[in-house]
Amino acid sequence: MRQPNPQIPERMTAKVFELAAHLYVEQNNTYSLAELQQAGIEAQIPAELIEQAWHEIQLQQAQAQARRKTVVVIAVGVSAAIAVWSTWIYNTFTRSAHKVEAAWSQVENQFQRRADLIPALVELTRSPVSADPASTQTLIQARQTYLQAQTPSEKVVASQQMAQAIEHFQAELVQS
Repeated sequence: MRQPNPQIPERMTAKVFELAAHLYVEQNNTYSLAELQQAGIEAQIPAELIEQAWHEIQLQQAQAQARRKTVVVIAVGVSAAIAVWSTWIYNTFTRSAHKVEAAWSQVENQFQRRADLIPALVELTRSPVSADPASTQTLIQARQTYLQAQTPSEKVVASQQMAQAIEHFQAELVQS
């Protein structure tokens, strides 16, 4: 049974008023400033305080929006910096790889030049000063091995074999 005019204890007044305001907002979804001031008068809250609270809330919302905007600007800045840094690193690695390839090409050119000189050396041995045919054959095989090498490591090994064959060949020419 409902009492026509129930007495609400003073300690619960704030909770009742807060819940009623919440229910009213849920029902209507908005308050006008005049409605808030009228409700404040009924709750014995001066209209100036309601207006001051509204301005403070607007200020807080504006500050929160400014913070969000700042965070977005910082995030975009950091993202841009990371993108620029990543591009710079990628370009640095690519440039370094090209330098390594160019340097290796120079090494291969020297190996090829050396291999190309072997036929002239062999022709020289067929001249009046003759060398041992076995060392000539070793020299020719070392050149063939170099020319057939495909990978850089195979070319290095073949070049070392060629160098040994040339040294052996020169030593025999000096002895004869």
